[in-house]
Amino acid sequence: MLAHNDQPAAGRPRRRRPVALRVASVAATAGLMTGVLAACADPSAPGSTGQGSARTSQTPTPATQPTVAQEASHPPAAPELSASVADGGMPRYYIVDQNPVLAPLPVRSSLTGKGVSTVTPPAGCDPKTVKITAAANDRDFVLGCLTRNIVLYRFQVSPTGQASALTPLSTAPISGFLDGLALNADGSKLAIATQGPGAIEEVTLATGAVRTWTGVSPFDLAWADGDRELSFTGGNELYALDVDTPGTSLHAARPILPRTVQSDSIEDAVLGPDGKSIIASVEYDNLGPKLNRNSVVGGIVEFSATTRKPVHTLLAQHAHYSVDGGGNESGWYVSSCGLGQLDATGDHLLVTCDQFGRLDRGRFTPIPGPGPLEGLYTAAW
Repeated sequence: MLAHNDQPAAGRPRRRRPVALRVASVAATAGLMTGVLAACADPSAPGSTGQGSARTSQTPTPATQPTVAQEASHPPAAPELSASVADGGMPRYYIVDQNPVLAPLPVRSSLTGKGVSTVTPPAGCDPKTVKITAAANDRDFVLGCLTRNIVLYRFQVSPTGQASALTPLSTAPISGFLDGLALNADGSKLAIATQGPGAIEEVTLATGAVRTWTGVSPFDLAWADGDRELSFTGGNELYALDVDTPGTSLHAARPILPRTVQSDSIEDAVLGPDGKSIIASVEYDNLGPKLNRNSVVGGIVEFSATTRKPVHTLLAQHAHYSVDGGGNESGWYVSSCGLGQLDATGDHLLVTCDQFGRLDRGRFTPIPGPGPLEGLYTAAW
C-alpha cells in the first residue's frame, strides 16, 4: 500500500523533460533527478540528433549486447523483428504537442510522419499545460489544458486523418494543475490526474458522473487489465489502483515497481494494457569510470508486473558527447528517455530518447516530434 507519509516533494520534476547528468557529478546528484542540462550535441560524435525520416534509425539504437558500462544483470535485447511484423496493429495517426506557444497541433501518419490535419487548442489555454489522450479505437481523443480551471474537450480523427472540431466536455469545475489524462479503451471514461491537491478523477463521459481518489500527486496515468486498474506514479513508486474497489484514497493503490531497481533509476514507467507487463525508462547506475560511444547508459526496459524483474531491453540508450564553448562542460553525458502513450495492445509506444519516434515491439523508427533537447511535450495515438 502507499504509505500515508509518502508525500511527493514540491515541484516534482516533469516526467516529459529530457535529463542530462554529467558523468563527473553522477555521485553527487544520484537520486535527485531534478536537473535539466541542455547539451549541445557534437554532430561528429555518436548521439548527434535531428529528425530522421521513417525507416531510418540512427540513435537511439536497438538493444545491443552489454558493454563494460552495463551490468551483466541487465535484461537481454528483445527479439529483432522485421518492419512489417513490428508495425502490425500500429495506430494510424498520432498527435504531439511540444510548442512553447499556443499553436495548432498536427495530426500525423504514424507510418510516414506526414501531417494530415491539425487540431487547434482553445484560446486562453496555457500551452505548457496541454495534455492529449486517445482511446483504443484509433478515433476518439481528449484534449485538456489549464485556463482559470482545467478545461476538457473531445474530438475525433477520421479514418483519413481529418480532425473534427473540439467539443467541450460537460464536467464539474476541476481545479489544480493538470498532470495527465487517460481515456479508457472504449472512450467511455476519462481519468484526470491533478496536483494541488493531488487527486485522480474518473469521469463517465455519457453522464458526467465523477469518482475521486485523493492522497498523493499522481503522474503518468494509464488504464490496464481490462480497464479495471489505473496505473500512476506517486512518490517513489509506480502504483496500480483498482477502480472497482470501494474507497476514495490513493493510499489504497498497490505498489508494482519502485523508483530504484538493482540500483538503477526508473525515470518513467507505465503499466501495460494487459496488467502483466511494465514499460519503463531506466538510467543505469554502475556505469564504470569512463564513458565512451559504446557505453549503454539506460534505455526502455520491459518489466514483469508480477516479479518486478526486468524481462527485455526494448531500446538501448548510449552515452552521448557534448561540446561546450568554454571547454568546462565538454564530454560524454547520460540522458534518459521519456515515455509517450502506449497503445491499446501494449506493442507500440511513442517515446523520445535522443530523438522522438515510435517503438514497435522493440523496433525503433524516428518520426517527426519534439527535438532531443526540448522540454515538456504530450503525445497520443
